[in-house]
Amino acid sequence: MKFRPLSLSLILILCSPAYASLNKLTEELIENNFGIQEKDQQIFISKQNVQQFWAMRPWNLNIDASYRNDHSAFFTPVSNMNAVYQNYLAQFNKRLVWGGQFQVDATFIRTVRDDENFIYVFGKDQGEPKTFFNFKMGISYIQDLGRNVFGREEYKDLETREYAVSVSRASKDLEIESKVLEFFVAYIKVRQLKTVLISEKNALDRAKKRTNLIRRMVKDGLRLDVDLDESRMIEIEKEEAVKRAYINLGTTLERVSNLVHREVKEDEIKELDPFGKVLPLTLKSKGNPHNNKIIKLFEAQIRQLQLGLQYINYGFVPSIKLILDYKTDAIGTGEFEVLREGNLTGEFFDATAMVRLEWPLGYPEKDVEKAKAGIDLNTAKMRRNKEFRNIQNSEYYIRYRLKMLEENIVKAKKRWDLSKVVLDKYNKLYNLGRTDLLQSLTAEERRIFTELRYISYIGEREELLAQLAFLWGSLKDTISKI
Repeated sequence: MKFRPLSLSLILILCSPAYASLNKLTEELIENNFGIQEKDQQIFISKQNVQQFWAMRPWNLNIDASYRNDHSAFFTPVSNMNAVYQNYLAQFNKRLVWGGQFQVDATFIRTVRDDENFIYVFGKDQGEPKTFFNFKMGISYIQDLGRNVFGREEYKDLETREYAVSVSRASKDLEIESKVLEFFVAYIKVRQLKTVLISEKNALDRAKKRTNLIRRMVKDGLRLDVDLDESRMIEIEKEEAVKRAYINLGTTLERVSNLVHREVKEDEIKELDPFGKVLPLTLKSKGNPHNNKIIKLFEAQIRQLQLGLQYINYGFVPSIKLILDYKTDAIGTGEFEVLREGNLTGEFFDATAMVRLEWPLGYPEKDVEKAKAGIDLNTAKMRRNKEFRNIQNSEYYIRYRLKMLEENIVKAKKRWDLSKVVLDKYNKLYNLGRTDLLQSLTAEERRIFTELRYISYIGEREELLAQLAFLWGSLKDTISKI
């Protein structure tokens, strides 16, 4: 045959449109992928748990107001007297982060007596007032000096909540790295299949030209009809191969589209260059498995479990509370008088200092809780160690496969070049009538098979390099530098 098709590399260079870069598509993935967005929401929830810690310790204001008209048939000094009472109470209190509780309260009572049933509280020489007032103020402070000394339980709870944010971030980092790997594999597959499609189209063009040439030779009586039928059969087979390549390409484009949650068109991703590279990595590239995102997440979870265990250990210490209380009181017939004399600077006061010890005789519930937390911690450490060992194993065998693959790429390239030479020679021999069509078609099939195998090797190499970068926790960063 006297035709010479364009080489695959030349076809890839000619008429190249403007494609979306891998870096841009990866950024779009990170921004739009639902799995990554879900991790963002988990981070937000963790931050809200930190805010909740502070929200649980507000200033509280309690106000009570009551009216009581007591005209019961029986009364004693204990039940006061038949009278009308108006009580007003205002109370401020706050739970403090360092294990203390602070409270200030004030009580104002207005009493209007019953003239017939009145107990003299001022003495006869002072007259018999019908209305008098009582004002009380108090300030108290309680500090835990035992289990929650200086608020260590509170601060440990806060530290645990804050570290939960770090765990959520580590979980997001792992999700990003995993999605980027999944996306990259699909992206490379699209590029590989687009190159396969070009190869199949080139093979179809060669088949059509072969059929046309044989048709003329049959017409001239130089070849038999069976050669034309066989050539036509191969041409139809190549048409099927092109359709099959389109189907495979559409399936992979669907995977890419589902990852970024939009339709990714065929013309947004370029073909895979058989003689180029996508990732700037080689078999000799080095990385640190300790930076693997799975390991980072496990380490964050281990630290979180350690904080929880420390919090549980605080529960084995008895509660020792220092209670300080100071109260003032005043009673009289004038409102402003009792307000002035009954405040915290007043003359009449009651001061109390007390230590209260609460020591359970045994901690069976805490023992169980600590045992469970210890098991969870040891399990997490074991999982981390096993996973790290698996990462080391994976790196070793990925490098092993890469080494074999690089050797196969070199051999496949030589075989591809030879297949083109062999096909040209068989075509010339067939045109000269020195060989049959079957040998020429066999050479054609070998060329196509070798070409597709070589393209497959190139795509597989990129996938293995991406897996290496994933093991080192650097795939996203590697792509961002392309």
